[in-house]
Amino acid sequence: MSKKYKLIKTYPGSPRLGVIEEPIDVKCHMMSNGHYGYDFENKEFWEEVIEKDYKILVIQTNVHGRLSDFSKDSEEFIDSILRCEGTSIHSVKRLSDGKVFNVGDKTNKGFIKGFMRYNDVLHCTCKDQSLFYNGNINKLNIIKKPLFTTEDGVDIFEGDKYYALALTFKPVFREAIYNEIGRSNISYDYNDPEKRKVLNNNGRYYFSTVEKAEECILVNKPCLCLNDIYTKENGITPLHKLIEIVKKKINEKTKCT
Repeated sequence: MSKKYKLIKTYPGSPRLGVIEEPIDVKCHMMSNGHYGYDFENKEFWEEVIEKDYKILVIQTNVHGRLSDFSKDSEEFIDSILRCEGTSIHSVKRLSDGKVFNVGDKTNKGFIKGFMRYNDVLHCTCKDQSLFYNGNINKLNIIKKPLFTTEDGVDIFEGDKYYALALTFKPVFREAIYNEIGRSNISYDYNDPEKRKVLNNNGRYYFSTVEKAEECILVNKPCLCLNDIYTKENGITPLHKLIEIVKKKINEKTKCT
């Protein structure tokens, strides 16, 4: 994209004040029509036009910090809102690529703490443990967020395979493992600790591998009797022996069914 220049001061032979020109070559002053034009590098007369590369989407208002959508409102109306004390920009779209940035998003420059406008250029402040950035949003890239984290500590992103385990304890113990794919259009309750606890209490678990899901079955499936745990001859059965007994019983039951 070629640069544009605005005439801020007239001189003999200049065009009208305020005209905007878009030269093909600034150095040799060549215009788009192939003719030679003006000295655009002379800052006394010409200033580079910085085109706005953002659209404000959401503003945090001064009404109890409520977030409000202004994506369909005019720039003039948005400017009037932001002039009110206690308001701030919460979400913006970068027009050059359509990427959306929100306060709190994790980026390559750290977590976004806020946005500030300097004329038609939007800057943001980002901060992390070892990072601090205060500059143009053009240098930001969002670090992809996981949809949720499995029981075995693996982040699941859109398109990733994971295994959903369903356990039923009454009237009899049953288990089922489902092969699933992470989808961005689904809200996963596993992101919320309280909702995750409810799912676990109802026998629902997510794992990154089928082996991890089978381990959960091994831990929860009622397989042992008192004679497995203790005998007069050998006393208390060691843990590794108990695990072998459980695995053997599960395998035998699987063969029978």
